[in-house]
Amino acid sequence: MMGSTKRIVAAAAMAVGSSRAICVHCLALAGNQSFARTRTRYRRSAKSALTMYLDLDGAVDVIVSSSSENLFQSTSGVFQTSSVIASDTRLEAEILNDASYLAFDFSSILFSNTTWLRLCNVLGRIFILTSTYLQSGANVSLDTALLQISMLLVSTHLFLQSVGPQITALINSPSLSVRDRRVYTNLFDPTGVSALQYKTLLASRAIEWVDCHNSSAYLDLNGEFMYFRYTGVVAEETRESTGRGQHRFFGELQFARSLEERSKKRSFSKSKKTPPASNSTLHAERGSSLLRLSSSKILQLMENDDELSTAVPKLILMSLQEKLIAPLEELYDGSV
Repeated sequence: MMGSTKRIVAAAAMAVGSSRAICVHCLALAGNQSFARTRTRYRRSAKSALTMYLDLDGAVDVIVSSSSENLFQSTSGVFQTSSVIASDTRLEAEILNDASYLAFDFSSILFSNTTWLRLCNVLGRIFILTSTYLQSGANVSLDTALLQISMLLVSTHLFLQSVGPQITALINSPSLSVRDRRVYTNLFDPTGVSALQYKTLLASRAIEWVDCHNSSAYLDLNGEFMYFRYTGVVAEETRESTGRGQHRFFGELQFARSLEERSKKRSFSKSKKTPPASNSTLHAERGSSLLRLSSSKILQLMENDDELSTAVPKLILMSLQEKLIAPLEELYDGSV
């Protein structure tokens, strides 16, 4: 009886063990199959992505090749057109003649700066001279050649007068100091003076700094100079410029009168004498710093710069407005 019971228990244990082994084997097979499927799916997706990349690369190559062909065709077309124009001297002369008319006629519409206008004038003269030579060749008359060359020289001279001070300013004053930047921002920029024009004024010494470091200075206000007080205590005759209502500009009336007289002298007769501007004295105490504007040098720059010719009267008007408004502000503050 006991032996049969042991046999039954052993058989049951063997059955349980075999069932466990079968389950483990089944799970292993299922895992392998799922892993294999995952690998297969991953390979398929990688293959499709690679195919898409190759297709995109091919499309880019097609686009680049077509763009290169179009660029080559357009470049070759330009070269062919240039060769055709160069081979036909009459056509080239007509094109240069039309270009000269464009430079003369449309430059005044497109540009307001004197330098650009004079540059277009030089280019127009070059186009006309080249067109005349292509049309007539060695048969150009002496009078025509002398006229065209003289006009080109005059245009080049005027252009150099406009661009010369600007080139000098760029070489000598590549950057502005701190006080120059402050003065330009508060004083010259509102009147329409560009930073390059301000550098040109500095390089040509049309404006320069007067620093009273060691002692006070007495300056004549005879119309040749106008002063802008940057720092310190400045007095004009009996009127002091200290306190709340202190002035920043001195000699603007004499300066404006001197500019008008000098412009009239250059426009009409130099022999005609004009009455001198009224004189006064400016006293700058020790430690003061002023910006001095020269009427003769500014007028010389104004002749070759229309924008500066408009900005300088605005600067004088600003100084007059400031002096007219200052007493009213003091009166209003006193009444309050």
